[in-house]
Amino acid sequence: MKHRLAVMCVCLGVLGMAPAMFADVTDYIFNLNGTSYCSPSSSVATCSNYLGLTAVPGLATSLDTSSGGTGLGSLTLTYNPGPGTYYTNFWLFEQLQQPGFNEYGNTGGVAASDQTWQIDVPDYDYGGELGTANAGTIVSNTLANTLADTNYVPGNVDDYLLTCPFGQSTCNDYTSLAMGFGFTLTSGQEEVVTYNVSTTAPTSGFYLEQIHPIDGANTTETDYYLTGTATAQPIVSGVPEPGTGLLVGALVALGLSPFGRRLRGKKNQPEQR
Repeated sequence: MKHRLAVMCVCLGVLGMAPAMFADVTDYIFNLNGTSYCSPSSSVATCSNYLGLTAVPGLATSLDTSSGGTGLGSLTLTYNPGPGTYYTNFWLFEQLQQPGFNEYGNTGGVAASDQTWQIDVPDYDYGGELGTANAGTIVSNTLANTLADTNYVPGNVDDYLLTCPFGQSTCNDYTSLAMGFGFTLTSGQEEVVTYNVSTTAPTSGFYLEQIHPIDGANTTETDYYLTGTATAQPIVSGVPEPGTGLLVGALVALGLSPFGRRLRGKKNQPEQR
């Protein structure tokens, strides 16, 4: 209930204002095999690495995590630490519009066998408002690699001006998304994991959706989609196979040796008749 009093002021402040796309700075966690990364400015105080996404080894990202950023973009992890079993989880919290507590989640498609997910109120914003067991665990589950494959904010019962009854599991609330993959690599393999965040509805595959409906402060609905893929492939590099490298090295060494020079000299001599 404690956050309800604070957000009431926010809600009243936006009445009569034109809606602005993406109302809050993005919070995120990227958990790579037990090491979690987040922004130093994030309100998530449980990350083990505060250097942000740029510190994740093998990660290329276009995700907008700037101050007031949209949280839109993609992340691609290329991971090849050697044979073994690994995992990665990505959590994202973006308030799409104000009031931020009038949002809910949805899923589409069927998750892959190696894919986990969760839609939930962030742990630090949940005070039992939904009356839903195990809600408000998405941050801790992202950190522990235990995403629940559950949508804890499934309802679209309007909570504009905090009118949804406290403890009703179908109330709109603050909503965040998390997705993860587990994978096993063998010798010579790497995993390519991609997460994409967009306002365009996917045409196929599994996705998570965050929705801010039309309400007294917003004349249009805002939709936000998280998708992901994970694929193992041979390690791509310019290094020759070990056997090839040894053969090339032997030939080079032969050419530089006195024996090699004698062979070349003999080949260049005129033929004796």
